[in-house]
Amino acid sequence: LTEQSVHFKPLTDFAKSINRTFNIKNGVTHHEIFINNKNELIFLEAACRPPGSLVPKIYQEMFNINILNVNFLIDAQETVEISLSNSCYAFWSIFPQQMNQINMNHFCDLRNKVDFIKAEHKQHTNLSKSLIDKSASMIVQSHSYRSLLKDFESVKKISESFYQSNTRVLIS
Repeated sequence: LTEQSVHFKPLTDFAKSINRTFNIKNGVTHHEIFINNKNELIFLEAACRPPGSLVPKIYQEMFNINILNVNFLIDAQETVEISLSNSCYAFWSIFPQQMNQINMNHFCDLRNKVDFIKAEHKQHTNLSKSLIDKSASMIVQSHSYRSLLKDFESVKKISESFYQSNTRVLIS
């Protein structure tokens, strides 16, 4: 999300109000806030910890900051100086076990840098129960937000087609 986005200020203001409500003065926090079709902010959760999954790697790529180390230093009551500057934009996607056979050819039209992370090669027949139960993950990066957004929409369509058809293709 760029600072120029119509959603940037409402989302960041809402996250700051959550921190004030819970009297959070420092530390790394993780908020999940959504915008519905009526442009209403929907609060899902807040946690006084860094986000999990691939989010720390995204922060490292986008801002050149290790939020896990920052959180540790703040917890250790060390002074931490942070200077954020966007070096790129990025998003990540997780493919659950029922999508355990993903073909890289499905992603050949993506315009940007893609790191495809294979989780396991064995066949899964069970549905995913948590983020740990994944067949693969991907991180997509770009210096252009507009280009990244196009890739995001492409990955979203690919994922939706897998869910709708329950198609399985080989990770290659």
